[in-house]
Amino acid sequence: MKTRERMRNHFSIILTEAFGKEPKAEVLDKLMDIAKPERKLTDQQAMIGALSEVMEMQSSLNGSRLAAFAANLLRNGGTSEEVRAYYGKMLNGQVWQWYKHDWRGKKGDKPNERGIRETWGKWAVVGRADLTEKKVYR
Repeated sequence: MKTRERMRNHFSIILTEAFGKEPKAEVLDKLMDIAKPERKLTDQQAMIGALSEVMEMQSSLNGSRLAAFAANLLRNGGTSEEVRAYYGKMLNGQVWQWYKHDWRGKKGDKPNERGIRETWGKWAVVGRADLTEKKVYR
């Protein structure tokens, strides 16, 4: 028997003993939702998920490779939000974005470890260059 089923049966037994009748299915469902612990991802897990998503690699098959790369990015101040924002497929008005500004992304190539290493932080440089150009031309 699975853990969730055991837990449901346990709640059913407790409620039956307490109230003298079998609880309704809706009541058990609500108790199961309340009892289900909310899982918070660590920064490492979130980064692995983001890299897996943008590089289109299965973390179950490439876990150690993604974990090492994620640890490196986290050590250097990177976040999973930055990975999704700058290397994800959705163009969201960022100063720099893989599929909009990098030649490999324009060709339709998905980001890989080498590409991300080569372009990491480019959005900060492009942002500063844009500000400088505006001041020079005014």
